[in-house]
Amino acid sequence: MPHIGGVDLYVRQLKNGLERRGHKVDILSRLPDGSGYSLLNKGAAVLRSAIHPLVEANAKGYFEDHIPDLDPLIQELEIERYAYELGAAYFDVGSYDLIHAQDIISAKALSRIKKPDTALVTTIHGYWAGEWFLTLREQRMLDDPARRERLWQYAGFREQSGLIPADAATLPTNWMRDIMSNDFAVPLEKLTVVPNGIDIGDFMKRMNAGTTFRCPHDKKSDYLFGET
Repeated sequence: MPHIGGVDLYVRQLKNGLERRGHKVDILSRLPDGSGYSLLNKGAAVLRSAIHPLVEANAKGYFEDHIPDLDPLIQELEIERYAYELGAAYFDVGSYDLIHAQDIISAKALSRIKKPDTALVTTIHGYWAGEWFLTLREQRMLDDPARRERLWQYAGFREQSGLIPADAATLPTNWMRDIMSNDFAVPLEKLTVVPNGIDIGDFMKRMNAGTTFRCPHDKKSDYLFGET
C-alpha cells in the first residue's frame, strides 16, 4: 500500500489482529518522503530513483508508438503506477498467501504481479475519483469539456481496475458502495461494507492511563480538539 497517514492506524490494528491469530504480516508502503518503497517491518527498501527513469523511458516510448494522443496527466499517473508495481515486484510478492491492498492504485499494481492463487482483498478508504477531480477543478485543469470527459473516463477506469480484480472488496460506508456501483459499474456482489472500528482493548488501556493535562482553575477556557 502507498504511504497514507490516515490509513496508518487501520493498518496497524489489522496487522496486530492478524498476528494475534498466528499469521505473519508484512507491510509494503511508499517511504514517507516518496523516495522509494519499503517493507516497513523488515527494513528492506528500494529507491524510486533506481526504478522510475527506466519505467518512464519504456512507458513513454510505448505511449508515443501506440497512444500518441494520451493525455500527459494520464501518462504521468500510469508511469507512477508502473513504478510502484516494479518496486513491489522487487520484494517477491509471490511468496504471500493473501495480499490486502488499501487503495485502488496498489490493488491494480499488485493484481498484475501476484501469483494466480494468491487471494487479493482491496479496501478503499476514500473516493479517489471525486477527490482527484476536485483538485483538478481547483487547478483550472478541467476547463476544456473534451479533456474533462477524457479524464473522467480514466478516473472511472482507475476505480474499476482496483476493485474488480479483487477476490473481495470492502468499503467503510454504504455511500461509497453506492458510488462504486452506480457511477463506476462495479458489481454490488463484489462490494462489502465494513465500517471502521477500533481496538477496544488498546482504547480502554489508554483511556484508563490518565493524563497530565490539567484545566486552569483561575479562568474560563475553551478547547478545540481536531485532527488533520
